[in-house]
Amino acid sequence: MAPSSSTVARWELARRLAARRKSLGIDHKTLAGRLDVSRNYWSAVENERTLLSRDKLDQVITLFEFDDEASVELHELREQARFRGWWQAYANLYDENALRLFSLEYGATHIRAYESMIFPGLLQIEEYARALIALEPSYSQVDIDDSVSVRLKRQERLHDDDPVKLSVIVSEAALVQRWSGLGTHLAQLEHVLEISEQDNVQLRVLAFDSPPGSIANSSTLAFLSFESKYLPTVAFQEVVRLLDPVHGSSDFRRLELCWNDGQERALSLEESRRRVEAIYADLSRKKEGVFKATDKFRR
Repeated sequence: MAPSSSTVARWELARRLAARRKSLGIDHKTLAGRLDVSRNYWSAVENERTLLSRDKLDQVITLFEFDDEASVELHELREQARFRGWWQAYANLYDENALRLFSLEYGATHIRAYESMIFPGLLQIEEYARALIALEPSYSQVDIDDSVSVRLKRQERLHDDDPVKLSVIVSEAALVQRWSGLGTHLAQLEHVLEISEQDNVQLRVLAFDSPPGSIANSSTLAFLSFESKYLPTVAFQEVVRLLDPVHGSSDFRRLELCWNDGQERALSLEESRRRVEAIYADLSRKKEGVFKATDKFRR
Protein backbone atom coordinates (compact mmCIF):
# COMPACT_ATOMS: atom_id res chain seq x y z
CA MET A 1 0.00 0.00 0.00
CA ALA A 2 1.27 3.47 -0.88
CA PRO A 3 2.00 5.79 2.05
CA SER A 4 -0.69 8.25 3.05
CA SER A 5 -0.55 11.49 1.07
CA SER A 6 -2.59 14.39 2.41
CA THR A 7 -3.23 15.62 -1.13
CA VAL A 8 -4.43 12.22 -2.34
CA ALA A 9 -6.68 11.87 0.73
CA ARG A 10 -8.18 15.35 0.25
CA TRP A 11 -8.71 14.65 -3.45
CA GLU A 12 -10.49 11.34 -2.80
CA LEU A 13 -12.64 12.85 -0.08
CA ALA A 14 -13.73 15.70 -2.35
CA ARG A 15 -14.46 13.38 -5.27
CA ARG A 16 -16.52 10.98 -3.18
CA LEU A 17 -18.62 13.75 -1.67
CA ALA A 18 -19.16 15.41 -5.05
CA ALA A 19 -20.10 12.11 -6.71
CA ARG A 20 -22.57 11.28 -3.95
CA ARG A 21 -24.19 14.72 -4.08
CA LYS A 22 -24.65 14.45 -7.85
CA SER A 23 -26.01 10.89 -7.66
CA LEU A 24 -28.65 12.08 -5.15
CA GLY A 25 -29.55 15.04 -7.35
CA ILE A 26 -28.81 17.63 -4.64
CA ASP A 27 -27.78 21.03 -5.98
CA HIS A 28 -25.35 23.40 -4.28
CA LYS A 29 -28.07 25.79 -3.11
CA THR A 30 -30.13 23.08 -1.41
CA LEU A 31 -27.07 21.51 0.21
CA ALA A 32 -25.78 24.85 1.45
CA GLY A 33 -29.11 25.53 3.08
CA ARG A 34 -29.24 22.12 4.78
CA LEU A 35 -25.70 22.51 6.13
CA ASP A 36 -26.07 26.20 6.96
CA VAL A 37 -23.05 27.15 4.85
CA SER A 38 -22.59 29.27 1.74
CA ARG A 39 -22.58 27.83 -1.76
CA ASN A 40 -19.01 29.11 -2.17
CA TYR A 41 -17.99 27.16 0.93
CA TRP A 42 -19.33 23.90 -0.46
CA SER A 43 -17.78 24.62 -3.84
CA ALA A 44 -14.43 25.02 -2.05
CA VAL A 45 -14.95 21.64 -0.38
CA GLU A 46 -15.54 19.89 -3.70
CA ASN A 47 -12.56 21.70 -5.24
CA GLU A 48 -10.22 20.64 -2.39
CA ARG A 49 -9.68 24.19 -1.14
CA THR A 50 -11.53 23.66 2.16
CA LEU A 51 -11.60 20.68 4.51
CA LEU A 52 -14.84 19.99 6.35
CA SER A 53 -14.81 19.99 10.14
CA ARG A 54 -15.56 16.69 11.83
CA ASP A 55 -19.08 17.87 12.77
CA LYS A 56 -19.85 19.11 9.26
CA LEU A 57 -18.62 15.86 7.78
CA ASP A 58 -20.95 13.97 10.11
CA GLN A 59 -23.83 16.13 8.87
CA VAL A 60 -22.92 15.40 5.27
CA ILE A 61 -22.61 11.66 5.94
CA THR A 62 -26.11 11.64 7.41
CA LEU A 63 -27.57 13.78 4.65
CA PHE A 64 -25.92 11.70 1.91
CA GLU A 65 -26.91 8.43 3.62
CA PHE A 66 -23.45 6.89 3.61
CA ASP A 67 -23.28 3.50 5.33
CA ASP A 68 -21.09 2.79 8.36
CA GLU A 69 -18.18 1.48 6.34
CA ALA A 70 -18.11 4.53 4.09
CA SER A 71 -18.46 6.79 7.14
CA VAL A 72 -15.30 5.33 8.66
CA GLU A 73 -13.43 5.67 5.36
CA LEU A 74 -14.46 9.31 4.93
CA HIS A 75 -13.35 10.23 8.44
CA GLU A 76 -10.03 8.47 7.88
CA LEU A 77 -9.54 10.44 4.67
CA ARG A 78 -10.30 13.67 6.52
CA GLU A 79 -7.68 12.87 9.18
CA GLN A 80 -5.08 12.00 6.56
CA ALA A 81 -5.83 15.21 4.68
CA ARG A 82 -5.04 17.33 7.75
CA PHE A 83 -1.34 16.43 7.89
CA ARG A 84 1.35 18.42 6.12
CA GLY A 85 3.38 16.49 3.56
CA TRP A 86 7.15 16.87 3.29
CA TRP A 87 6.74 18.73 -0.03
CA GLN A 88 4.95 21.63 1.67
CA ALA A 89 8.23 22.75 3.21
CA TYR A 90 9.32 23.76 -0.31
CA ALA A 91 6.36 25.97 -1.19
CA ASN A 92 8.72 28.94 -1.60
CA LEU A 93 10.65 27.15 -4.34
CA TYR A 94 7.96 25.37 -6.39
CA ASP A 95 4.63 26.46 -7.78
CA GLU A 96 1.32 24.87 -6.84
CA ASN A 97 1.27 22.42 -9.75
CA ALA A 98 4.77 21.12 -9.06
CA LEU A 99 3.93 20.59 -5.39
CA ARG A 100 0.77 18.77 -6.42
CA LEU A 101 2.81 16.50 -8.67
CA PHE A 102 5.15 15.62 -5.78
CA SER A 103 2.23 14.95 -3.44
CA LEU A 104 0.33 12.77 -5.89
CA GLU A 105 3.54 10.98 -6.81
CA TYR A 106 4.06 10.17 -3.13
CA GLY A 107 0.65 8.50 -2.88
CA ALA A 108 0.70 6.75 -6.28
CA THR A 109 1.04 3.01 -6.83
CA HIS A 110 2.18 3.18 -10.47
CA ILE A 111 4.00 5.93 -12.36
CA ARG A 112 4.56 5.92 -16.12
CA ALA A 113 7.05 8.50 -17.37
CA TYR A 114 8.57 9.61 -20.66
CA GLU A 115 11.61 11.85 -21.15
CA SER A 116 13.30 12.85 -24.39
CA MET A 117 16.65 14.40 -23.40
CA ILE A 118 17.27 13.51 -19.75
CA PHE A 119 16.60 10.69 -17.32
CA PRO A 120 13.43 11.23 -15.24
CA GLY A 121 13.97 12.82 -11.84
CA LEU A 122 13.08 9.58 -10.09
CA LEU A 123 16.11 7.90 -11.69
CA GLN A 124 18.69 10.69 -11.33
CA ILE A 125 21.74 10.39 -9.10
CA GLU A 126 22.60 13.41 -6.98
CA GLU A 127 25.49 14.67 -9.17
CA TYR A 128 23.47 14.36 -12.38
CA ALA A 129 20.48 16.13 -10.80
CA ARG A 130 22.69 18.91 -9.46
CA ALA A 131 24.24 19.52 -12.88
CA LEU A 132 20.78 19.82 -14.46
CA ILE A 133 19.28 22.02 -11.76
CA ALA A 134 22.32 24.34 -11.76
CA LEU A 135 21.47 25.27 -15.36
CA GLU A 136 18.55 27.34 -14.05
CA PRO A 137 20.04 30.88 -14.06
CA SER A 138 17.68 32.28 -11.42
CA TYR A 139 18.55 29.64 -8.79
CA SER A 140 20.80 30.50 -5.88
CA GLN A 141 23.05 27.87 -4.34
CA VAL A 142 20.44 27.36 -1.61
CA ASP A 143 17.76 26.83 -4.27
CA ILE A 144 19.95 24.28 -6.04
CA ASP A 145 20.64 22.41 -2.80
CA ASP A 146 16.95 22.35 -1.89
CA SER A 147 15.92 21.21 -5.37
CA VAL A 148 18.41 18.35 -5.26
CA SER A 149 17.09 17.37 -1.82
CA VAL A 150 13.53 17.29 -3.18
CA ARG A 151 14.55 15.13 -6.12
CA LEU A 152 16.28 12.62 -3.84
CA LYS A 153 13.36 12.69 -1.39
CA ARG A 154 10.95 11.79 -4.20
CA GLN A 155 13.07 8.75 -5.03
CA GLU A 156 12.49 7.20 -1.62
CA ARG A 157 9.18 5.79 -2.89
CA LEU A 158 11.16 3.46 -5.16
CA HIS A 159 12.66 1.75 -2.11
CA ASP A 160 9.73 1.61 0.33
CA ASP A 161 8.50 -1.64 1.83
CA ASP A 162 5.73 -1.43 -0.77
CA PRO A 163 7.49 0.60 -3.48
CA VAL A 164 5.81 2.48 -6.28
CA LYS A 165 5.96 0.76 -9.67
CA LEU A 166 7.86 2.89 -12.20
CA SER A 167 7.62 2.33 -15.95
CA VAL A 168 9.93 4.62 -17.93
CA ILE A 169 10.51 5.31 -21.61
CA VAL A 170 13.53 7.47 -22.47
CA SER A 171 14.87 8.54 -25.81
CA GLU A 172 18.31 7.21 -26.68
CA ALA A 173 19.34 10.88 -26.61
CA ALA A 174 19.10 10.76 -22.81
CA LEU A 175 21.71 7.99 -22.79
CA VAL A 176 24.31 10.02 -24.67
CA GLN A 177 23.53 13.66 -23.88
CA ARG A 178 25.96 14.86 -21.20
CA TRP A 179 24.84 17.51 -18.76
CA SER A 180 27.99 17.19 -16.69
CA GLY A 181 31.40 15.55 -16.78
CA LEU A 182 32.01 12.12 -18.25
CA GLY A 183 32.47 10.58 -14.81
CA THR A 184 29.05 11.76 -13.63
CA HIS A 185 27.42 10.61 -16.86
CA LEU A 186 28.93 7.16 -16.49
CA ALA A 187 27.80 7.01 -12.88
CA GLN A 188 24.28 7.94 -14.00
CA LEU A 189 24.22 5.16 -16.60
CA GLU A 190 25.54 2.69 -14.05
CA HIS A 191 22.80 3.73 -11.62
CA VAL A 192 20.12 3.24 -14.28
CA LEU A 193 21.43 -0.24 -15.06
CA GLU A 194 21.44 -1.11 -11.37
CA ILE A 195 18.01 0.26 -10.44
CA SER A 196 16.33 -1.22 -13.51
CA GLU A 197 17.11 -4.64 -12.03
CA GLN A 198 14.54 -3.92 -9.31
CA ASP A 199 11.21 -5.66 -9.85
CA ASN A 200 9.31 -2.37 -9.54
CA VAL A 201 11.33 -0.47 -12.17
CA GLN A 202 11.03 -1.00 -15.92
CA LEU A 203 13.15 0.99 -18.37
CA ARG A 204 12.66 1.04 -22.12
CA VAL A 205 14.66 3.01 -24.69
CA LEU A 206 13.24 4.77 -27.72
CA ALA A 207 16.14 4.22 -30.11
CA PHE A 208 17.40 6.76 -32.62
CA ASP A 209 16.43 4.40 -35.44
CA SER A 210 12.90 3.77 -34.14
CA PRO A 211 10.19 4.75 -36.64
CA PRO A 212 8.84 8.27 -35.99
CA GLY A 213 5.68 8.57 -33.95
CA SER A 214 3.59 10.96 -31.84
CA ILE A 215 5.67 10.32 -28.71
CA ALA A 216 8.50 12.26 -30.38
CA ASN A 217 6.42 15.44 -30.05
CA SER A 218 5.92 14.99 -26.30
CA SER A 219 7.98 16.71 -23.67
CA THR A 220 8.17 15.49 -20.07
CA LEU A 221 5.17 13.23 -19.60
CA ALA A 222 3.89 11.31 -16.59
CA PHE A 223 0.84 9.26 -15.66
CA LEU A 224 0.08 8.52 -12.01
CA SER A 225 -2.29 5.75 -10.91
CA PHE A 226 -3.65 5.09 -7.43
CA GLU A 227 -4.87 2.21 -5.32
CA SER A 228 -8.28 3.72 -4.59
CA LYS A 229 -11.08 2.78 -6.96
CA TYR A 230 -12.45 6.30 -6.53
CA LEU A 231 -9.44 8.00 -8.11
CA PRO A 232 -8.69 8.16 -11.83
CA THR A 233 -5.25 8.14 -13.39
CA VAL A 234 -3.89 11.68 -13.60
CA ALA A 235 -1.63 12.97 -16.36
CA PHE A 236 1.10 15.60 -16.17
CA GLN A 237 2.88 17.20 -19.11
CA GLU A 238 5.83 19.24 -17.95
CA VAL A 239 5.99 20.08 -14.25
CA VAL A 240 4.01 23.28 -14.73
CA ARG A 241 0.78 21.87 -16.17
CA LEU A 242 -1.75 19.54 -14.58
CA LEU A 243 -4.11 18.11 -17.16
CA ASP A 244 -7.68 16.94 -16.77
CA PRO A 245 -7.32 13.61 -14.95
CA VAL A 246 -10.68 12.23 -16.00
CA HIS A 247 -10.57 9.32 -18.41
CA GLY A 248 -12.17 10.35 -21.69
CA SER A 249 -11.04 13.98 -21.66
CA SER A 250 -9.36 15.19 -24.86
CA ASP A 251 -6.11 16.10 -23.07
CA PHE A 252 -5.90 12.72 -21.37
CA ARG A 253 -6.67 10.77 -24.55
CA ARG A 254 -4.05 12.72 -26.51
CA LEU A 255 -1.33 11.99 -23.96
CA GLU A 256 -2.29 8.35 -23.56
CA LEU A 257 -2.09 7.93 -27.34
CA CYS A 258 1.42 9.36 -27.16
CA TRP A 259 2.36 6.94 -24.39
CA ASN A 260 0.93 3.95 -26.23
CA ASP A 261 2.80 5.01 -29.35
CA GLY A 262 6.03 5.12 -27.36
CA GLN A 263 5.37 1.66 -25.92
CA GLU A 264 4.96 0.25 -29.43
CA ARG A 265 8.11 1.89 -30.80
CA ALA A 266 10.50 1.50 -27.86
CA LEU A 267 12.97 -1.35 -27.60
CA SER A 268 12.00 -4.27 -25.40
CA LEU A 269 13.19 -4.35 -21.78
CA GLU A 270 16.06 -6.70 -22.72
CA GLU A 271 17.05 -4.72 -25.82
CA SER A 272 16.87 -1.47 -23.86
CA ARG A 273 19.23 -2.81 -21.21
CA ARG A 274 21.68 -3.98 -23.87
CA ARG A 275 21.60 -0.52 -25.48
CA VAL A 276 22.40 1.17 -22.15
CA GLU A 277 25.17 -1.35 -21.46
CA ALA A 278 26.68 -0.76 -24.91
CA ILE A 279 26.76 3.03 -24.47
CA TYR A 280 28.15 2.66 -20.96
CA ALA A 281 30.91 0.33 -22.22
CA ASP A 282 31.77 2.67 -25.10
CA LEU A 283 32.03 5.71 -22.83
CA SER A 284 34.06 3.75 -20.28
CA ARG A 285 36.58 2.83 -23.00
CA LYS A 286 36.79 6.45 -24.08
CA LYS A 287 37.35 7.55 -20.50
CA GLU A 288 40.07 4.94 -20.05
CA GLY A 289 41.68 6.09 -23.30
CA VAL A 290 41.75 9.69 -22.07
CA PHE A 291 43.45 8.62 -18.85
CA LYS A 292 46.07 6.59 -20.76
CA ALA A 293 46.77 9.50 -23.10
CA THR A 294 47.12 11.85 -20.14
CA ASP A 295 49.55 9.48 -18.39
CA LYS A 296 51.62 9.17 -21.55
CA PHE A 297 51.80 12.95 -21.90
CA ARG A 298 52.87 13.31 -18.29
CA ARG A 299 55.72 10.85 -18.82
